Amino acid sequence: MIERAREVGNENVLAVIGSFHLLQHSDHAIQKIIAQFKQLGIRTVGPTHCTGDPQIGQLRNALGAEFLEMGAAPMFRFE
Repeated sequence: MIERAREVGNENVLAVIGSFHLLQHSDHAIQKIIAQFKQLGIRTVGPTHCTGDPQIGQLRNALGAEFLEMGAAPMFRFE
């Protein structure tokens, strides 16, 4: 989806936010996803609850400052 958004918008995608539905994914698969985010230039990753709590923890640990803590009705401003 990120690659398609870049094609259609003719712009870089800097953030991905949402439910990634990773409950059935292995730790290895999640590490590959993290590597793909970095390869695609994603600067901010904000997984929501349907991503899975253990998987959110793995993303948080791997991404550090690139991880965006999500909660109920957050508001963000992108400039």
